Amino acid sequence: MSSENVTIDELATRLDQFGYDFDPYGYMDEVSSREKGFAQIKDELLKGNFSGYREYLQEVVEEEGEFAPEAADLLDLMNRYENQGKLSVQQKQSVLDRIDEISKNKLAPEKGKLISSKEEVR
Repeated sequence: MSSENVTIDELATRLDQFGYDFDPYGYMDEVSSREKGFAQIKDELLKGNFSGYREYLQEVVEEEGEFAPEAADLLDLMNRYENQGKLSVQQKQSVLDRIDEISKNKLAPEKGKLISSKEEVR
């Protein structure tokens, strides 16, 4: 699995191409043009609607036919897209610890320095 970021356009393009390659007649029954098919898929992905695509791809993988490896790659690509930018539990804890440390330092006045009420509000 590559650590490269996945764009929504890349994912939508690959899903659109897969749908066309897997069932071109069914594809053309659903959409009037390839451009509209891409736009429809991209719109669904932007709304966070991944489950239908996941189920479809998972069924193809389970059939173990010629399209199964590509369907598995697309499932991996979807996972990478959904998980990019998410922090691990350890990373989240590190950020929370740092926030806590910074907030404690801001609340504690420097030795010998009084903090006015205006400065406290900042």
